[in-house]
Amino acid sequence: MSITATPLSAAVAASDTKIGVASATGITAPVNTTGSGFTFLKVDEELMFVVGVSGTQISVLRGQGGTQAKSHAASTPVLIGAPSDYPAFVPAVGAVSVSLPERFT
Repeated sequence: MSITATPLSAAVAASDTKIGVASATGITAPVNTTGSGFTFLKVDEELMFVVGVSGTQISVLRGQGGTQAKSHAASTPVLIGAPSDYPAFVPAVGAVSVSLPERFT
């Protein structure tokens, strides 16, 4: 997968677990039965793991790969990619370990 981009549709606080984007094209939630659909978002210097998609509202785990959850302004670019697109943050795809909320297990 190559990295694509879309802007945030609204400002995001550091504690938000849902973010709004202008377009959710290319953003997928994990499919636990197949192990596919892993998507990471990079906003400024923060990496987020996508856990759910509902229209253009994206549920995320914030501060992944050693980054910190921070506030982001509306219209900030959101980079969309697979784990392999972010090798500086994410170890080999087979080694990615994310604690999903109970509703996803």
